[in-house]
Amino acid sequence: MPLLYCSESIEALPENCLMIGDSITDFNAAKNAGFKCALVTYGYHQGVDLKSLGADAVIDDLAELLV
Repeated sequence: MPLLYCSESIEALPENCLMIGDSITDFNAAKNAGFKCALVTYGYHQGVDLKSLGADAVIDDLAELLV
């Protein structure tokens, strides 16, 4: 619900939003809200292989989002 609140507050459709996170919890939140999801390889990934989750992107550095 927090992600949907954010998208509604800026009048953006969820499918036009991107959630950036570092865990399966973040991935699930983005998926449930209808957001695109980019996961960073550093942070609190709890030993989960982030690439196996099916995120739109798995990146090592936020600068990769600019490419």
